[in-house]
Amino acid sequence: TAIVHFTLRQRTRLAAMRSRDGVLVLQTLLWPDEVRAAEFPVLDGAATPHKKELAMADTLVDSMSADFRPEEFTDDYQEQLRALLDDMIASGGKKVTVPETDEDSGQDAEVVDLVAALRRSVEAAGGRVGDRDSGTSPKKASRTAKKTTKKAPAKKATAKKAATKKTPAKKTAATKPTARKRA
Repeated sequence: TAIVHFTLRQRTRLAAMRSRDGVLVLQTLLWPDEVRAAEFPVLDGAATPHKKELAMADTLVDSMSADFRPEEFTDDYQEQLRALLDDMIASGGKKVTVPETDEDSGQDAEVVDLVAALRRSVEAAGGRVGDRDSGTSPKKASRTAKKTTKKAPAKKATAKKAATKKTPAKKTAATKPTARKRA
């Protein structure tokens, strides 16, 4: 192990250099003025755990721990970069187009029609509520819905007429027909 200085991003850094399995490993260290004392004021008044809690924590850690196998993990970025560099070298330094990734983008997932599901839910709930109410039926609800859709274009037409006549706003408000209320 050797303590070395090296420059990274225009800054001199301190590191420990080691040889591990025939490969040089560089581990960055902090300068003495960068090291802070470990102060945790929250833990000053912390209660000590009971023996049962410690045993439970040990059991949890043991059940969730496993040996680290680095071969199970791959660096996708490094693989893609290496493939891109190999393609560039093979093409003689010309521009290389990056192919689309074959990753699962979720497009094969099951698509649920939310509007249809909502309609079914409302119809199912409406059928139950209609049975309990005192005489309201789905026909009345659909008839009022049709009437409101017919009235909406009429309001737009009066607004267009008012805009073409250029009458004051107070006058158009006074001539506007009032909606009837049904009991």
